[in-house]
Amino acid sequence: MLNKKVLIVEDESILRDAYAMVLNRHGYEVMTASDGEQAIEQIERDMPDLILLDMLMPILGGEGFLDKSDILNKHKKTKIIIYSNLSDRETVQRLIERGVHAHILKSSMAPHQLADYIKQALA
Repeated sequence: MLNKKVLIVEDESILRDAYAMVLNRHGYEVMTASDGEQAIEQIERDMPDLILLDMLMPILGGEGFLDKSDILNKHKKTKIIIYSNLSDRETVQRLIERGVHAHILKSSMAPHQLADYIKQALA
């Protein structure tokens, strides 16, 4: 079976690198972007199976990325997990209704737990 591709969209380099390291160890092909604009460039080059998306980023945040890329309509097989400290229930509910797979608060899950969650989401 081919490795699943995961795009990590996270502006904090320490977190982005930590998630990438853990997911690489779990056998995922990991791509990274530090904002929504870079994420759009990444998905134009190579569509991931799953996007781990921070919402609060400079330049183009998570919701802006979803709107501008139209990924929820164009690539329905790509799962998107909002992994953010955003806890606004209305925003999260609206994004779930639009097709986002799940929302996880960063503070509630360690990177190794996240790898297990991603495995289940891609199963």
